[in-house]
Amino acid sequence: MPTASLNPLVRRARHLVWWCLVFVCACARQHSTPFMNGRAEAERHYAHGRYSQAAAAWREAAEHAEHQDDRVEAIYRAAAAHQRARDTPAARAAYLEVLRLAPKGPRAARAAFELAWLDIEGGDPVRGERALLELTLRYQDSALAGRAFTGLARRYENRGGPSAVLALIEQMLPQLEQPELAEQVRYAQGRLLRTTGQTERARRVFLELAEDFPYPQGAYWEDALWHAADIERGQGSPRAALSHLERMLREVEPAHFQGSYARTRYAEAQYRIAEIYRDDLAQPDRARAEFRKVYDEHPTSLLRDDALWYEALISWSDGKPGVSCNPLRRLVTSLPESRYAPCAPLLCDQIPASERSCRPYIRRTLEVHGTPAPRIRPGAPTQSSK
Repeated sequence: MPTASLNPLVRRARHLVWWCLVFVCACARQHSTPFMNGRAEAERHYAHGRYSQAAAAWREAAEHAEHQDDRVEAIYRAAAAHQRARDTPAARAAYLEVLRLAPKGPRAARAAFELAWLDIEGGDPVRGERALLELTLRYQDSALAGRAFTGLARRYENRGGPSAVLALIEQMLPQLEQPELAEQVRYAQGRLLRTTGQTERARRVFLELAEDFPYPQGAYWEDALWHAADIERGQGSPRAALSHLERMLREVEPAHFQGSYARTRYAEAQYRIAEIYRDDLAQPDRARAEFRKVYDEHPTSLLRDDALWYEALISWSDGKPGVSCNPLRRLVTSLPESRYAPCAPLLCDQIPASERSCRPYIRRTLEVHGTPAPRIRPGAPTQSSK
């Protein structure tokens, strides 16, 4: 269609797009031919495992780079190639050069990370661990800061136990400004406090963590509430434990399209609520209802068959075998591969015998709940006849 026949607004839009393309092309970084040739040669050598030749080619490319960030990238790639070639002195020198040329550049944290591990693996763990700590605090926005902390904490724990890591964390906490890193370190602190028997302090750390990093941004939010609830239960406060677990489950939200917002602890929290009502508060009817929620509200959980089984077992233990049939029918119908499915006829005589036999360890749980396991009806397979 001729340009003259187009709507004036369309013509103006086309002209605007054309000038934008001209501007982008004019501003695009231009690479010299020697730099491009050197980069291609380096990548070819590296792909074929010729790491020393790759490092030399990257060095050559760096000499021809017309932009500082291209030069830094080429030197970094040379350092990585030297490292693969096990030329530690050359790799170390190149990584140091990256940090000297671009201490705040995109490769700085990685160069510092590699330098630290070169020192540790090269026989100077003191300098390497100090470098890991400096990296963690200096490059807090980098994903490598979390990895550096994890590696450093593991080395401290191997050498001095959890108390050594706690001392390290106490040193770090006042200097942490980046939220994701601070959350990771504080969660590790709570876990270590619990490991060392400082449960009350651990409980406070976990609850403060859940408050400071709430759903949905908090990566450890549900784990913090889970551990706080576990501590409360261990201290004889089941109601307080329930409050933390129920707080977690109040944030459950459905996904209106594909996928799910469900977090890994949700089904576990619902299951634990049922256990608390059953074991700590002696409320079997409420426990049965809470076990059913695991099945109804968490369709992807591996705990669904356990929940139906224990819902049925509560009724059976209370002398209500007829009530136990409802969850067991759901079990054998919707989860026929469950380990509990062959055992369903033991609690409900309305369910036909299974071709599989009930495992002995499950039959023993029936005795634990106060009533000997009933005999398998005639015609049903036994363990010995399997």
